[in-house]
This record gives sequence, C-alpha cells and structure tokens, in this order.
Amino acid sequence: MLVVVALVVVLATRGSGSSHKAAPRVTHSPPTAATKAQLVALAKTLGHPLYGVPSITNATIELNRFSDGSVILRYLPAGVKVGTLNQSYLAVGTYKTPNAYALVSKASKEKQATVDHLSGGGLGVTRALVPKSVYVAYPGSTLLIEVYDPSPSFGHKLVREGRVRALNG
Repeated sequence: MLVVVALVVVLATRGSGSSHKAAPRVTHSPPTAATKAQLVALAKTLGHPLYGVPSITNATIELNRFSDGSVILRYLPAGVKVGTLNQSYLAVGTYKTPNAYALVSKASKEKQATVDHLSGGGLGVTRALVPKSVYVAYPGSTLLIEVYDPSPSFGHKLVREGRVRALNG
C-alpha cells in the first residue's frame, strides 16, 4: 500500500514529457511503530524535517522509510497492527523533491483542482485524479508533503487548519 502511495505522488505530480530519465529503484524498509522523539531524531539523521499531525495523540504512529529519504507516517487507531494493508487511515508523507513547490503550483492550475493558500506562502492542492490526497509545498523547500485520508474533507481540514507540521520537537 505505501509503495503505491509513494508511486502515486511521483506519477501524480510529474509532467508527461519524454525527457525523464528512469528513476532509481527505491526500496522500502518494513514498517515500525515510532515515538515522536524517534521521529525528531530520524529527521536530524535524514537532514530534513518530517511532517505529521502532532495534535493526534491517541494513535500508534507507523513509520515507513524509503531508501531515497522519503518517509510516510500512518496514524493507526488502538488495536490496529503496524503493517496492516488496510488503507483506511490517515497518512502523511514527506518526500525529497527538488522542485516541490513548482510541481504543486503547476497542479494548482489544473481544472478541478482544489487549492488552499497556506501561511508562509504554501500551497495545498488536491487533484481530481487523486481526491484523497492533499499535496503541500512551500516556496524554497525541497520537500513535497502528502496528506492522505479516506475522507478527502478531513485531509483538507488538517491542511487548512495548519495541523500538518514539521515534527521537530
């Protein structure tokens, strides 16, 4: 499931030109439960912030790491095991993307795109092709943030309310 989510981000934001080089193979580590302190330490190791929803405190945070430095955090309710294939849970992805803001800005101009203008000049965009994900980027940042939720309105609410934040202690 999570590899599919990461792949969707790449495909959903990439142009359709034929000049793209083949992307290097990205591998995925087995998911693990993580504390907020562990996530802050991981962000320091990776050299970039990890985004999540710090106000959610009653969930197990499932950490999914990829070899390219991308990270997906899933918020699992009590009783749900880490690694479940069920896609019914909030997930926040942080992806190293050199042109993240330009990609999200381009997506914001698509017909049927829903656009949120965020503090700090950020953009939050939901594309009609991927209605359960909000893609977020800020000017000058090399990070693309994806907020996935089975309920598109909940993901938008989290982004609009500024509840999706860097987990930096």
